[in-house]
Order: sequence, then structure tokens, then C-alpha cells
Amino acid sequence: MFSLLKSRNSFYFLFYVARFTGLPLPSSQPSQSKLESRNFNIFCLLLTILKTISFLFSCITIHHLVRATTLRLTFYSFNTCGTLTVFAIIAKKSSIRKTMKTLTQLRTELDFNCHVGSRQSIHLVIILASLVIIIFFAQIIFYFDKSHDDRWSVVKIYGLVLSNSTRRVYLDVYHCCVVFTYTNSTITVCLMSLVSYNVSNVLGDIIKSYRKRLMAILRHPNPTVDDIHVSVTLFRRIVCCTRDIEHALSLCLLLLYGASVTWIFNSFNVVIVRDKVYHNKLAYAFVAITTAMALIVFFTVTQGASRLISEDKKLKCLTVRLAERPFTASYASSFCVCNLSTLHCIKLLMRSIRGNRIYLTAGNMFILQRSLVLTMFGLISSYGVLLHQFGDYQL
Repeated sequence: MFSLLKSRNSFYFLFYVARFTGLPLPSSQPSQSKLESRNFNIFCLLLTILKTISFLFSCITIHHLVRATTLRLTFYSFNTCGTLTVFAIIAKKSSIRKTMKTLTQLRTELDFNCHVGSRQSIHLVIILASLVIIIFFAQIIFYFDKSHDDRWSVVKIYGLVLSNSTRRVYLDVYHCCVVFTYTNSTITVCLMSLVSYNVSNVLGDIIKSYRKRLMAILRHPNPTVDDIHVSVTLFRRIVCCTRDIEHALSLCLLLLYGASVTWIFNSFNVVIVRDKVYHNKLAYAFVAITTAMALIVFFTVTQGASRLISEDKKLKCLTVRLAERPFTASYASSFCVCNLSTLHCIKLLMRSIRGNRIYLTAGNMFILQRSLVLTMFGLISSYGVLLHQFGDYQL
């Protein structure tokens, strides 16, 4: 594990942690035997079945035990986003594996001694892991505090009143399922936000290195057809890699935004239900931590994706200088008929760069860019005001 931390590929450590939690992401050791792969697939299958059963049971029990409607909806939404993210990863695991391999190849081709991924991801892992551990133990302390048992002195399931012994077992299973489902959803959302952040940063580094390569061609007194043709091929691979990322992670990105917004909505429950649910300071601390995690997830995903748009704009601005290249003095002095192929390659390269936009979307619904921050905060504020106005009513 420590060797993965010291490696020059941030994906290795993230995938190691993800596989430990049962997510079928690529292994950091490609030379895995068939027996190891089969055992890991069985482990993922069993853990996914356990997650699904726990999620369904927690949804049923929350409906019967939690009276605050807004709080129920918050837990439903977040756990649904986390569980669907797991299924999205399982459905797109081959696409994710192909995308990560292509990203690593492109990054090392353009800069062999580079670090694949973001160096800040290790710090983010430590921060998010600390918050997840705090949330996990806070849930255990809160749910297994016997002073809260008076809230569920009488439990009815579809009109049937449970006996004391059955009620005790039912509540214990409910606590375990809620803690397991919520913690698992939190880990899944945090891991995939870090994966998407690293993917966006690696792709941004690839575009930046490609732009430096084009600038070197511009500075060259007499560029060759082969150099420009290689640049055309590289850009085509970058565009294809972006489409692969979109295909592999688009749905996951949409669910990540849904989970982060749901986390922020959870903070409005403090204002709405107040002392009806949040009886102690531990619950308030729990809400504050989840809100902080929501902001971290939201900003990491948005910042990483918005960097692609910034690098794409810089690359398109470079095409203006590339268009002037055939008419500079150093190049015009040697201009002749044999350079028509060079002019054709330059025109093809310019057309390719200008005709293809590089960006990521969330479920093919909206483009991830910096302006999304203002849009999302406007949506959250408007919805928060509505919830506050209807807070005194039982919806």
C-alpha cells in the first residue's frame, strides 16, 4: 500500500481502495491470475448483494421509523444516488478500464517522466477518509444511544404493533443497515469524485502537453509533414479518449452531483425539523461534516472538469498562430510546390482542433463548467427557502 502511495500514478492507490470496498475498478497489478480475478469477482458480487439488501431494508424501515418527511427524502435520495453509482460502476467497468489505460498511455507518451494524476489527490483522500471515519462512528454513537429508545417505544409495521423482543431486534437490524448503507454510499461518492477529479486533471495535463508540442512546431523554422501528421493523430486520440471518458463516467458524474446536492439539502433539515429530530450536538456535527463533504465533492468534480474547457480554449487560441505559420518570413523563404502537403496537414490540424470541443457532461444533460457553481447555489438557495417556508407543515 505504501508503494502505491509513492508511485507516479494516482489511480493505483484510488483503485486499490476502491477494490477493497468492493468496487470492480481496474487492478494496480495487471498480472493478476485467473484465480485471483475470480475470487475478487465473487467478493464484489456478494458485497453488492449485501449492499442492495441493506439499501432496500433501510428504505422500508426509514419509512416507518422516521417521521420527518424532509429527512426521509434526504436519506432516500442520498442512499439511492450512492447505490446507483455502484451499479453504474459495475455496468461501465470495462469502459472505465479502457479509459484509464488510454489516459495513462497518452500521458506517458507526451511526457514520460510525469506524474499521472493530481498530486493533491492524496491530501483529498486523507481529508475525506477522516471525515468518513468520523461519520461512521458518529452514526454508531447516535443510533446505539439508549436514551433515544423512547422515540420508538411503539413500532408499527403496516398497522401491526411489534412486541418488545421483536422491536428490539428490528431496531438493531435497522441501525446496522442504515449505518452500513449510508457509510457505503459516502465512501462510493467520495472515491468516484476523486477518480473523476484525477481523470479530468490527467486529460487537462495531456492537452497542456499537446499544446506545448504545437508551440514547439511553431518555433521550428521548417516543420516537416511527419511532425504535423503526428500532431493530427495525437489530437484524434485525445478526442476519442474524451468520448470514452464521457461514455464511462457521465452517469456517475450526474449521480455525484445528485449526492452532493442531497447532502447540502440535509443541512436544511436542521432549520426545518429542529429539536424534533436533532436532540443533541452530535447530530448537528454530523450534518456539518456531511455539508463539508458535499462542498468538497462538488468543487473537486467541477474544478477538474472546468479545467478541460480552459485548456481547450487555450488550444483553440493557438490555432490562430498556427494559421499564420505558413506566411511567416522564415517559412515563406522556402515555400514551393512540395510544401503543399505541409499546408494541407496544417489546415487539417486546424480544422480538427476548431471543430472538436473538449468537455465533460453529467449524464449528457449539462456541461461541467465553472458557471455551474452559481447555478447550483442558486438552485439550492431557492429550494432551501421553499423548505423553510413549508417547514411548519407536515408534507
